[in-house]
Amino acid sequence: MPIFFKNVRVAISGQNIMAQSASIDEQNSLVPIFALGYKKNNGTSPSGPIKNSFNISYTLETNKEPNFGAINNLKNYVESSFPLQIVVANITGAGYLTNYSFSIEPNNVIKVNSAYDIYTPLTGIVANQALSAPNSYNLSNGSGVGHYWSTVAKSYDSTQTGAVLQMSYDFNINWQPIYKIGSPYPIEVKFLNATEEFSFVSEYEKRITNTGENFKSQFSDFDIIQINPLSSTWESSASSITLFPCSGKIISNKINISEDSLILQETSVIKYY
Repeated sequence: MPIFFKNVRVAISGQNIMAQSASIDEQNSLVPIFALGYKKNNGTSPSGPIKNSFNISYTLETNKEPNFGAINNLKNYVESSFPLQIVVANITGAGYLTNYSFSIEPNNVIKVNSAYDIYTPLTGIVANQALSAPNSYNLSNGSGVGHYWSTVAKSYDSTQTGAVLQMSYDFNINWQPIYKIGSPYPIEVKFLNATEEFSFVSEYEKRITNTGENFKSQFSDFDIIQINPLSSTWESSASSITLFPCSGKIISNKINISEDSLILQETSVIKYY
């Protein structure tokens, strides 16, 4: 019997999300075995671990964003939030977030792309879930959708606002699985490092004057990006998501000039963890 997207549940750490697409990728690492004097291979051998991955695209809901709390824990070098339990169409895996990104664009809702590596076997089979099931997504709870209209760049004391037209955000995480002899699955997965990158589009012309230049030296008019629920417009709330580019370093600056357009500048900022 065919299974349609409308009957599929997607959840992260038990939190149902408003997903637009998802994929499950299962991989084996194999190499052929050859012996001296023979052209034909004598079978295959594992050359690396079994690794699965989930990729999920979903609408950001600030009042129930399942990844951001785990990201903030990693920034403080607290790994206990991981792995996250990921469910896609009844397939479940213990996932380690490797990438979390979104763009804030004029007059659009914010959509997240997230990716997870899984080092243990997946469980379950692809199956339908009725919309009336107790753990299905509840549309009546979708009041926390993040949107361009309800996002603001501002200073800590809210006295000034930054003139930012667009922004993209990208958080990348590197993990190291540790294996013992005789086991195909890791006994531990360690957090190695992470990078947090912002890219801002603005009208103002800036200059990079030195290596490792601080973000604040060029953008003194704002410290934070605050994403609020669409229902609360510019007002901060308990469910707002706050990003902190102010302590980052500028790594690139590009001025774009094209016909019938404003002269726009794209500035990239990075932070290391």
